[in-house]
Amino acid sequence: QNHALCRSAFIAAGQKLMFEDACCVQASQGGYLEEREQWFFILPLQLREKALQLRGEEDYSKLWNEIEIVNQQFGLPSRGHLEQILSRKRAYLTQYQSRLELLPQQIGALFFIEDKLAGVEISPSSAYFQELWMPLVCFCYGVAAMYQEKDVEVQKPLIPLCASNLQDLREQLNQSRLERQEQVRNWLAQTPAEEFGIEEEERFLSLRLQTVTGKNFAGQFVEEEGRLLYASLFAKSGYLN
Repeated sequence: QNHALCRSAFIAAGQKLMFEDACCVQASQGGYLEEREQWFFILPLQLREKALQLRGEEDYSKLWNEIEIVNQQFGLPSRGHLEQILSRKRAYLTQYQSRLELLPQQIGALFFIEDKLAGVEISPSSAYFQELWMPLVCFCYGVAAMYQEKDVEVQKPLIPLCASNLQDLREQLNQSRLERQEQVRNWLAQTPAEEFGIEEEERFLSLRLQTVTGKNFAGQFVEEEGRLLYASLFAKSGYLN
């Protein structure tokens, strides 16, 4: 059966670490993912708040009820089987992933659901972020976007850029990017100010792993002597809904 972690942790080179508080994401052997279907995945956004709350709690079935609720949202059987979404909705999630492009040397991203900030993901290197990109887009934020889109009718379809030569196309593309950047700045300006409670979880050499919890956002980050190296912050369901 497949399991998920509820938290981040430090693992030294060559170290073996047992996560006693990992949670099972298949309520029975019947939900086992075949080898060809197994991927490195990140929990859907709808599950991350509860999972973080349950870090440190040793109960393999602790996330089953929340998984059942998410399955119900998509009209799937009410079971604690996360693979129902990952397998049965794989076509949509794969198509959704193709909408977003990973840029060279990219180390982080802001994710929005409609016009609301849904997550902030920052990695210590571009190679690290490249490994996270697919599970972040496809499974974590893709599942949340799929839920938002399931009852939405397209009112204004996207119109492709139209140019008679390469120079015109480049200018239109640049203008489109400037407009999108301004749109994102407006969305960020509308994000409510947040006060976080911070709890240090563990240390490794000069690294500090900390959990932050606020009214609308929560997550974890790693810093070294005041310098941010890693962050994974997500919006709570109450903020997005």
